[in-house]
Amino acid sequence: MSEQPAPGSDSAPPPPPVPPLPIPPAQPPSPPAAQPPYPAYAPAQPPYPTHLQAQPPYPTHPQAQPPYPTHPQAHQPYPVHPQPPAAPRPIGRPALGIVALVLAIIALVAPTVAVGPAAFTVGLEVAPALASPVPPSDLAVLAPVRSWVLVGEIAFWAGTVLGIWAIAQAIVAITRRRGRGQGIAAVVIAPIGFVVFVSVASGFFFAGLAAGAPFGP
Repeated sequence: MSEQPAPGSDSAPPPPPVPPLPIPPAQPPSPPAAQPPYPAYAPAQPPYPTHLQAQPPYPTHPQAQPPYPTHPQAHQPYPVHPQPPAAPRPIGRPALGIVALVLAIIALVAPTVAVGPAAFTVGLEVAPALASPVPPSDLAVLAPVRSWVLVGEIAFWAGTVLGIWAIAQAIVAITRRRGRGQGIAAVVIAPIGFVVFVSVASGFFFAGLAAGAPFGP
């Protein structure tokens, strides 16, 4: 017998039991749809090439190229500010050149004029002694004309000293631009004086020998 709720209780009566739902009958599973059978063998495919196609060989050496210049092309130099032209050296008085030229002329003329008569007299006086069967020694031959020999020696040394002096002063005149033209002329004339002196002395000496030589037996 079910228990009845006590009188005066606030709880509601329980609901009536619900019958379970009927379970549908199980249906057999449907067979799977027919599928096309897989091919036993895959369709034939073209075989892959075992060797790649021949390709042109790469060049072992690069093509010849024009050599690079070893030196770079000349670049245009940077502009340089031109320096102001140097002031020309003032031309001094030509006194040095004139003096050098006068000395050179004296060294050429004076010794030549002095040595001519001296050389002729020496040749004239020693000619008989040289023509004798027993010629004396050199000093004995020159003994009669020793004064003229001294004149020739003085003329020679005087001309030499004047010529050297003229050349030295001419060089100074050319360097300092004090008579440059006269200095150049002095440098040319002074050496010529020695050649003229020797030529004149030799010519007059042999002329004196020819004049003083005895003729006949």
